[in-house]
Amino acid sequence: MRSPISIPKRRPDTVATFVLIVGIVDAVMGSVSGHGSLRVLGLVVMGSAIALHWPRSPKPRRVPSGRSRSPQRLLPAKTSRPALPLSIDTAKQS
Repeated sequence: MRSPISIPKRRPDTVATFVLIVGIVDAVMGSVSGHGSLRVLGLVVMGSAIALHWPRSPKPRRVPSGRSRSPQRLLPAKTSRPALPLSIDTAKQS
């Protein structure tokens, strides 16, 4: 029995990556062939691809400094209930 074909999830930055590759190819072709307009077009396309990708890139998380946050207490410092009496079994002591 064959396993079902799994379709990979589409990444959200595929369009920006494709546009960046097209811009790189245009810039390289313009530089090699000596066509300045193609080189400039490639650089413009690369810049627009970076501008498309920039807002979608993950932001680095800020590490909170230890001094600004007070420690989180899970239990209250003092309880309102009195302490339980110790259970001493007098029959086992003798």
